[in-house]
Amino acid sequence: MPLFDATLLSAWPSNLNSKASKFSPPPGIPPQVVSSMKFNENIAYASLPKELRGRRNMINALPRKGIGRFRSGKGSVSETDLDIISFGHDDDEVPRIYRRVEIEYSKFGIEDFDFGFYNKTNFSGLETHILNSYTNSVVQVMHYMQPVRTLAKAHITIDCPREHCLLCEMGFIFRMLEDAKGTNCQASNFCKTVGVLAQGFLFVDPSSSVYADL
Repeated sequence: MPLFDATLLSAWPSNLNSKASKFSPPPGIPPQVVSSMKFNENIAYASLPKELRGRRNMINALPRKGIGRFRSGKGSVSETDLDIISFGHDDDEVPRIYRRVEIEYSKFGIEDFDFGFYNKTNFSGLETHILNSYTNSVVQVMHYMQPVRTLAKAHITIDCPREHCLLCEMGFIFRMLEDAKGTNCQASNFCKTVGVLAQGFLFVDPSSSVYADL
């Protein structure tokens, strides 16, 4: 600190300084422990008395935040409580509405999971519990590209000769996402086609013209 000849801002007057402790003092050692304490090389130790054993520092458990909501249990919790549980957040944390939502399974399977609780818009999402679901983000992006969506929807109106056609499957998904109006959809056929074509690339000569058909 450089030399100074004036009063520092941190030099508070005595009437503004509180002598009270800024935090609660730690609890003292129970007398039962102190009475049985032994010393060994300036280290004190004692066994825990029976009356102090068991569960300690117990608090009342609050409702789980971000818990999955199932259609079979709609009547157990009110709508107001669910909104508070799922969408409340602390100032130092990421808001709950922007956190990753894990799909939880009840005894009735995924059909019992209430996707509508997390998505109240008309924009449908794609389920992720199927193989090759990593393509969901690509499908969603292409769905909102007007030229691609128009081409794919027009393609499903013709008799396509290909057994495994990504454009056909994409057209079916686009139509399904439009008709769902916010209900969750599943791109299982598209994901299966991606897997079939990916395996087919292993047996195709790169110099052949088969890549043009894929």
